[in-house]
Amino acid sequence: MGQVLGRLFLVLLLVAFFVSACGGGEASPLIGRWSDEAGLSVFEFRADGKLSITAGEITVEAGSFQVLSPGVVELNVQGQRQRLAYTIAGDRLTLTDQAGVSLSLVRVK
Repeated sequence: MGQVLGRLFLVLLLVAFFVSACGGGEASPLIGRWSDEAGLSVFEFRADGKLSITAGEITVEAGSFQVLSPGVVELNVQGQRQRLAYTIAGDRLTLTDQAGVSLSLVRVK
């Protein structure tokens, strides 16, 4: 249970790193729904720059996000901002904080 809470906290910090959607006319590759590997949580990055997290039957409007440059996103969760590196390979999104801790998510189809 502590590991799940720790992972959820990391996700919330990552959310703080995605302040608003990409500038310009291009849609961010982050837009969509992403699930953790255990299927316990779903993260939805919306075109309006908002981020929500669903765990079980509870959905929380967690904050917002902004892609700062290719491979770098800023999350803003409850006023806390954090920059994260991200990579997308096929249907897999990996978010990595500045300490090198990574969270791997799979696109929900």
